Amino acid sequence: MKKLDVAIIGAGPAGIGISAMLAELGIKNQENILKNINFSKIFQLIASISWMVSTFFYGLNEVGDYLQLLASTAWTISNLLEISLIKF
Repeated sequence: MKKLDVAIIGAGPAGIGISAMLAELGIKNQENILKNINFSKIFQLIASISWMVSTFFYGLNEVGDYLQLLASTAWTISNLLEISLIKF
């Protein structure tokens, strides 16, 4: 799992306290968080949710439709778990 660091930009005097708190949490090299966002995972989440929603638009009429719903739900849950396990 990739370790991500956080930057406090424009925090003023509060930034010093926040930086100290983040250092206590083990985040020492504070960088811009946008550099660490995994856009691939975000796009996979969008795709899996779109697939899940599309099954309801087309209807659940046959066994294959339910299998599509099961697969899209499993993929969405997998993506959510992977994104939630990222340490900031």
